[in-house]
Amino acid sequence: MTNREQLIKARLGILALGSELKNIRRACELAGISRSQFYALKKAYQAYGKDGLGPKIRRTPNMPNRTPPSLEQLILMNTQRNPSVSYIRLAEEMKAKGVDVTPSMIRYVWKRSGLSARAARFQWVKKYRTAGLMFERSAASNGLSPNPPSMAKPVTGMRPPRRMEFDDSGASCSKATDSVRTSPAT
Repeated sequence: MTNREQLIKARLGILALGSELKNIRRACELAGISRSQFYALKKAYQAYGKDGLGPKIRRTPNMPNRTPPSLEQLILMNTQRNPSVSYIRLAEEMKAKGVDVTPSMIRYVWKRSGLSARAARFQWVKKYRTAGLMFERSAASNGLSPNPPSMAKPVTGMRPPRRMEFDDSGASCSKATDSVRTSPAT
């Protein structure tokens, strides 16, 4: 029995308890719901039958100020090229190339893609480079491929070296540098 069927069965039981006791207040106390919830269930059952007692399917909101998908993929493409930089530095590099992005925009794209942690970005790059999938511009669609992955949970474990470079075959040639980073000239 699925969760939906269990929920419908439980709600039918509450409605049956109310009609059996002929005391809605007492039935609601026993079921642990308010009377307004009981009457909402009763109204939904009368209007739609058993299906009215199931959970409502809600779509995810489409926020008007969300970063456009083309810009998200551009951010992820630049993240793939250099996963070790922070969102602030990546925003500065992209602005220098003429792309209008803000650090918070990059941070939210990383958060939605499960790439907030530096280790998660390194694992994401390693996974897709070993599989032979890389972001690249296609002339036909003028878009980017493949779609960015979503990682369910952040990656934990040892911290990667400060800078990590990849050769053309996808193998990592890590260089641990403890030197102080210099900020780009402004």
